[in-house]
Amino acid sequence: MGNNMNSKNQPQGYAIEFLDSKNEPLPYCNIEMSINGHPVSETPLQADEKGRLVFHPSLVEQPGKVLRIKVIFWNEQYPKTAHSEVPEFTWLTGKKIVRLRAYNIYEMTPRSIPNENNEPTTYKRPYHLVKPGDTWERIEKETGINQYVLIWENGLDESTPLGTLVGKKLYFPRGSRKGYAKSADRNKKTDINKKEGNNVLQMRSENNGKPVDVAISPKKYECFCHRDFTVEEFKLIMQKLRKSKAVPNLWIPALRGGASPSDKSYETTVKELNRVMNKYEINTCLRKIHFLAQAYHETHLFQSMQEYTSPYTTQYDPYRGRGFIHLTHKRNYENFSVDMNDPNIVKNPSIVATNITYAFESGGWFWKKGVMLSNNKPGLWKYPNTAPKSIHERIKIEGANCNKSIVSYGNSKETFGVLDLNVLADNDWGNTISWLVNGGSNGFDDRIKYRALLKEVMKYDSCENKK
Repeated sequence: MGNNMNSKNQPQGYAIEFLDSKNEPLPYCNIEMSINGHPVSETPLQADEKGRLVFHPSLVEQPGKVLRIKVIFWNEQYPKTAHSEVPEFTWLTGKKIVRLRAYNIYEMTPRSIPNENNEPTTYKRPYHLVKPGDTWERIEKETGINQYVLIWENGLDESTPLGTLVGKKLYFPRGSRKGYAKSADRNKKTDINKKEGNNVLQMRSENNGKPVDVAISPKKYECFCHRDFTVEEFKLIMQKLRKSKAVPNLWIPALRGGASPSDKSYETTVKELNRVMNKYEINTCLRKIHFLAQAYHETHLFQSMQEYTSPYTTQYDPYRGRGFIHLTHKRNYENFSVDMNDPNIVKNPSIVATNITYAFESGGWFWKKGVMLSNNKPGLWKYPNTAPKSIHERIKIEGANCNKSIVSYGNSKETFGVLDLNVLADNDWGNTISWLVNGGSNGFDDRIKYRALLKEVMKYDSCENKK
């Protein structure tokens, strides 16, 4: 199968594009590729004249399976070394092309300032060792280097989940050394000299007297792809959504029958939201926009984690809508309960609204594996003609279709066909998502309005992954 890649008879599919350190294609570079430790070819593959390796989507996407991809690539300009190997990654569902960049391999030689303690005169490349729970925001703060500079320097793709890099080294770009003086100390004993033509500051460390280079990231808008929200960012989003000059309160039900967790702080809300979005791969601007737009409507503007009492709730009580994307109906509570290994979710369903962990967890769970289909046979899902007449044409125009996900819940061997709403969000199929989340046309126009507003607030036009 591997040797048939890039064949002229190969159907149009996914591709990996190989680039040099200046972002130029590497035509005809050599490639070794493995999936879950199994090589796709006995001999090295070769990119085409555009530096691309084209292959069928099934090579990197298989329903219900996690496929870990390892790639090594090289040519005469970038010889095969230990640095030719790209950190293992998983394919972002539905992504057509992934770009991998060659490493800059270099050593740094000290200037005329002598080292201490008879240290060697050549410095190896500094790096950050990725730890469990690391976020790009935390790494940027620790290293002082922009995440996209690190991604570029390490030949990563923007879609690579940070969690798959735990234990790996993120090498710093040229002219950087690990560790730098704290800003509070810079006015004491630190000499600062700006290099002409280079975006680097050289400083003398107060701790050891050695020169320390700190790369300065260019000032630009940073989109929300593959990073956490900060508390201040989420507060600003809420102000824009509510059109309020003051920061609005969270999780205070406005009508009878509502319920929410006791902890209503922004800090806990943002912590749980980031946790769930990372866990369920809601990790790009567009995925977050669609997820938040639906949740904002479902929770009555982030006021109540439980559906307000109405003539409709009596039809499915005690399993009325609860959680960040209101989990509704007994079957959904049962599946969520099995997956969480907690029978109390079915016995006492109100905890999906009052337990803050379950409140957010249920939203991410439903988004990724809660939209059940009629069968568990792998294949292509296409929108059916069952939507209400009032919204049918708007759904038909989108023409949504995607591969089913085949999942199981908890330790059960039984499998189910579901839709991963991330895939629909990647294609901006907001009408179809609104129908699937609600099951009808309730609040349809509001959901679409919130999507548009969130695109504006989150500056989606500036997103680096905008299609």
